[in-house]
Amino acid sequence: MKTLIALFVMGASLLMGGTADISKNGNDYYNRLPVMDLETAELVVDGEVANPGSVDLKAFPLHVVTIRHAHLHHKGREFMGAYRIEGVSLFDILKMRRVRKKGNEFPPPVDLFLEISDAAGHAVMVSWGEVFFARTPHRILVATRISPIVPTKVKSAMPMPDCSMLVCADDLYGVRNLPMPNRITLRAAKVNVPINRKLDYVASRRIKISMGDIVVTELTEGIRLPGRRSMRSVFYGRGRGFHGFHDFTGWDLASVLGRYINTDPEFLARGYLVVTSVDGYRSLYSASEVFNRNDGNVFLLLDGGLCENKGPWALFPGPDFFSDRAVAGVNEIRVTLPQSR
Repeated sequence: MKTLIALFVMGASLLMGGTADISKNGNDYYNRLPVMDLETAELVVDGEVANPGSVDLKAFPLHVVTIRHAHLHHKGREFMGAYRIEGVSLFDILKMRRVRKKGNEFPPPVDLFLEISDAAGHAVMVSWGEVFFARTPHRILVATRISPIVPTKVKSAMPMPDCSMLVCADDLYGVRNLPMPNRITLRAAKVNVPINRKLDYVASRRIKISMGDIVVTELTEGIRLPGRRSMRSVFYGRGRGFHGFHDFTGWDLASVLGRYINTDPEFLARGYLVVTSVDGYRSLYSASEVFNRNDGNVFLLLDGGLCENKGPWALFPGPDFFSDRAVAGVNEIRVTLPQSR
């Protein structure tokens, strides 16, 4: 998006033109230059919440993340700079907002997403899970303060924005770094899948991969997929707690789906995946948290089961602290890119 580049151009004030002064900061390589306050917009939370309303950003504590901001566009990649960001986390903004799904018989919040938009109508998507189930919370912020991280041997300072932005610190490319967000709309994925809680054994023989209403391929037992790997887990759920020690073996979901999906910047900014089970369970994941990570974590597609009474196919959410977005008996992966508003 052009606005993402403009953010770092229109406010290109240079804080320092020389090398960073290391004498006053010891071995703190991240916090050596003055911090600049950013202009913020009035922020509103609405959508499928019982208590919508405005947000006073000054009422929340500030969290700190560091980012290497690289922009991805159709012509290639562009490095924008490295920054220390202070801001208000979406976790804090939303933790006291009560979810109220409209006409949805599926109670768990694992099918929710956040549409975050600006005054011009540009929007990006963040899943509920990457805000509230992540191993490390407070990694998605509305930035209110910023300082550059300048290497000691670099004598030219990097451009600085002058307005707030959404920052997703675990993204490889900053396609979701939306300038001046002013609205967070909570939505639930519209998935018409019957719920069957009476299954004694939850398992599936095939997975249908679909883009919108078009089936692009099917994964079946015995299919050969590249890049098999293992992940150890202390499997722990938000409701029932400890589910045992497990060595999960399977494939990086991003690598499997990457052969069938065009993961362009627009899709990474606004797309999402809904993974459904034969028993009606479903989980939602943003396109960026699956395809655009900088931390090495992956969502693992298993040809085996998860735990007791849970058979193949299955999905293990490697980046999550809780197991709630794990899906057993996966029968479909629905890939969606919402239309621009």
